[in-house]
Amino acid sequence: MPYELIPLGAVGAKLAYDVLGPPAKSTGKQLAKISDSAARNLKRVLDATKAKMKALGKTQGKIPSRVLVPLLQQACVCEDVIQVSYLGGVWASACTEIPRDDRAVSYLAMIESLSTYQIRTHAIMYSCILRIPEKAFQKARKHILRGDATVILREEDYLKAMDFNRKEQPDIISHHAFIGLEQKGLSFKGERELVPHPKVSYSDVTTFQQGSLKEVKSFRYFYPTPLGIDLFLWGIGIGDKGLAAYEPDLLDALSFPFEVTPYQVSYGQTTYG
Repeated sequence: MPYELIPLGAVGAKLAYDVLGPPAKSTGKQLAKISDSAARNLKRVLDATKAKMKALGKTQGKIPSRVLVPLLQQACVCEDVIQVSYLGGVWASACTEIPRDDRAVSYLAMIESLSTYQIRTHAIMYSCILRIPEKAFQKARKHILRGDATVILREEDYLKAMDFNRKEQPDIISHHAFIGLEQKGLSFKGERELVPHPKVSYSDVTTFQQGSLKEVKSFRYFYPTPLGIDLFLWGIGIGDKGLAAYEPDLLDALSFPFEVTPYQVSYGQTTYG
């Protein structure tokens, strides 16, 4: 057979042979030799996977072996809570009845290419959109899904969600996070505006706003992209459902340590200056 499947149901208490099941003897033997810290990291990802599977009601399917290797490699060195959640989500999303369905490989490569700060910023971006009122979301949905919307976050809300400590450099790190996500097509723009009375050079209909931007001292804005939404869906466990699954009811399945609501969402791509 050109493809081999690792039973997802084998994920359980042990981290070596018993975790992967008989079809992965060699991999199981290798895992039996991993360090204690790697084993702890792997267990956290496995626990996150099982929790997502339970929340989503997924009980059937297997993991393609081509997906398993990079997934285990990343899981063993994963210590950040958001990255753990994303890897668990990809694992749950990758559960399939089709042996050659290894789409998860590309999403694992994306996650591996992102820093911890970029992954957290990505989670903030695409979870916050789901927190706008249901009626407003449905009006803006087609614009959001095709990358034709502007989302504004208050700077203080973003920084609080990033949970920086005193030794970190928020300005430099935030620049790194937004620019990196833009370079990879996971968002567009990502500027920080400090002007108290921004001049809007282009704007379409505002679908949701908490107040006037004149009341905000500093904010960030970005344009969501289809690829950014796609990675988010894989990261929360339903990547196999496609972009149509991006709906506010997904909030019930999230376990992020933050809750950010956009300050404003507008149709079209708006610029400020």
